[in-house]
Amino acid sequence: MVLFVLDQFVNLANIQDPSLNDFDTVLGRKRRANLRFTCFNEGFAVGRFNDYGYLGPGYPEKREKDHLRIAILGDSYVESFQLFRRDQFHAIIENELSISVGKVVEVLNFGRSGFDFADMYVYQKRFVDRFKPDLIIYMISDEDLACTQKDPLIPKVVDRGGDLVITNDQISKRYLYPFQKTKTVRQNSSIVTILNNCRKLIQAGELWPKLLGKFYRERAQKQEQGLTDSVRRPVSPLALKVLAQLSANVVVVNRGTKAFDGAFMQEIDRKEIPFFRTKDTLEVLEKKGIDPYYWPVTQTRGHWNYTAHRAVGFYLSRRLDDLLRHRLERKELSSKESLPLQ
Repeated sequence: MVLFVLDQFVNLANIQDPSLNDFDTVLGRKRRANLRFTCFNEGFAVGRFNDYGYLGPGYPEKREKDHLRIAILGDSYVESFQLFRRDQFHAIIENELSISVGKVVEVLNFGRSGFDFADMYVYQKRFVDRFKPDLIIYMISDEDLACTQKDPLIPKVVDRGGDLVITNDQISKRYLYPFQKTKTVRQNSSIVTILNNCRKLIQAGELWPKLLGKFYRERAQKQEQGLTDSVRRPVSPLALKVLAQLSANVVVVNRGTKAFDGAFMQEIDRKEIPFFRTKDTLEVLEKKGIDPYYWPVTQTRGHWNYTAHRAVGFYLSRRLDDLLRHRLERKELSSKESLPLQ
């Protein structure tokens, strides 16, 4: 009885939400539709997954003909649990482009924490493409190009004889069985979710860093190194194959601090994929004495803060506006050239 009351208190007080995840036979581990959540680990936000299980307005799969739809794929930097939707770069892009292009612009947040480049590709093919976006933006860092596909409960993309195949065959039954067995309890109990999170932290060796926060020197050193290290990582062969398969409406954004591998950039150039980089924009903030990763309310460094989201949002709005205008001009020129001679 005491545990039940405690669990209800923790849940109602929004100290810890129950599990955010469900399992789908097509998508694997996915976010729970229509689930409210509270986040205060870095910043503070209250949000809800929409009817379709992604964050932000619940734009339906069918798109209005006169609307411009942009889908953004990425990891936790894109999912952006730390801020209300109104403060995220997605909303800034949506508002700014709606004004500049003179039509309704819909920006869909398909970020998923922990996803790498290969995971994002699978998510696009299995889920994002249903929403028929005009543009698909991959916001990635060099770490995402390792393509480790480490989540055991989502589909994988594999190279079979030179062809990329998306398969559920590699979803681990070792993890799936206990996930399904305990799903109902985890989705309704905040206490069980806390215990499960502690178990994961212990396995990852991150319990003490999490508990001690800024007082844990080793964690701070690793965090600082991860944010400032300029060493370029080699790209995996799978990342190059995925890049080669991307459709013509894709835009690639390097959201990290390190340059991409030369082979990856050569393929971007070969396919003439629009490419943007946020590093210079964030460095402008740093030169002004603003740390784009620092959260004063919790005195921690982590994901982009409020100021960084604004800077990235306005930067991408300008670049996307230029891209859309350029494509419109090319389309109009092509139409004129195809007119029959009088």
